[in-house]
Amino acid sequence: MANPWSKVVMVIWLCMAFVVMQAYAANLSSIFTVDQLRPVEPRVIQSVGYQEGSFVRDLLASQYHNVTLKQYTTIKQYHEALMNKSVDVIYDELPYVNLFLHKHGSNYVKVGPIYKRTGFGFAFPLGSPYVPEFSRAVVKVSESKKMQDLMKKYHVHDYSSDDQASQVPQKTPPLDAHRFIGLFILAGVGTIGAVLASEYALWQRHSATLEMTNVSEDLLNVDNQEHPQPVFIPGDGEIPINESDQVEEIAEVPPSQEVPH
Repeated sequence: MANPWSKVVMVIWLCMAFVVMQAYAANLSSIFTVDQLRPVEPRVIQSVGYQEGSFVRDLLASQYHNVTLKQYTTIKQYHEALMNKSVDVIYDELPYVNLFLHKHGSNYVKVGPIYKRTGFGFAFPLGSPYVPEFSRAVVKVSESKKMQDLMKKYHVHDYSSDDQASQVPQKTPPLDAHRFIGLFILAGVGTIGAVLASEYALWQRHSATLEMTNVSEDLLNVDNQEHPQPVFIPGDGEIPINESDQVEEIAEVPPSQEVPH
């Protein structure tokens, strides 16, 4: 690899291979761990939590006979109890459960049947004139937009099992060539740029060599014209003469000598 641009191309493709391998390794890891991210309903329930002062305790006592019941007062205590495995599940009224899932919904899921009850009750003395007025006020609030505004204000959403299941990826998306199209484009552009730069460097080097050769030839011709080489004619004295006088000196014959026929 005498050409430095070949090293640039090698580095580009090595970086690309590293990124692709890391992406496939991360995708493989997510395939094996995505199922572990799903909240799972415990098969064996040994301890159950509930809200202090709620009627839910009587419901739990009638259904769970050999289970430890633990009472809590805040959503933070719910979260801590479930995190440190103090309880297996928590039963509470639906508005409080939805409020809890709004804050910690990524770690928990709402499972099991929902037990219907008539709701909150309000006691009035027999024959009280406030009963119809109070009933109309409750109906007016529940059927108007006011209830939706209150739910949005206090971040109360009716979380269903389908909503929570949609928050967890059902399937890891496959990795194909389309997901690396940008990486391939960058590598291709870098490779083409390195090839063009290498060809341009070779062309410059070749042009410089030709220019130096032409300059050397011109200097040699000029030197030959300024300093003609002497020519020797065989004879006793071997007197050197210039190239321009060679024909004339050879043509001259001394008068005392006869030209042989």
